[in-house]
Amino acid sequence: MMRPISNDIREKIMAEVKLGQRPVAQIAESYGVKPNTVYGWVSKGVTKSSDIMEIHRLQRKILELYEIIGKLTEGLERLKKN
Repeated sequence: MMRPISNDIREKIMAEVKLGQRPVAQIAESYGVKPNTVYGWVSKGVTKSSDIMEIHRLQRKILELYEIIGKLTEGLERLKKN
């Protein structure tokens, strides 16, 4: 008998899938879910579009912060040379 998967776990899995940093099979395995189940959720569009939009917004923000860190690091290196 299959155990129900909580909405919280489902949302975490789908957020990872949307990030695309690991294969679906690996994500599913880490949560103890079959990959076919996850693919089913993807095809049915289980996640809310607002969740996906929030993920993309946060990804852009992370990139902006990395850019700032890079500029600050570059500035520190210049100061060390002087």
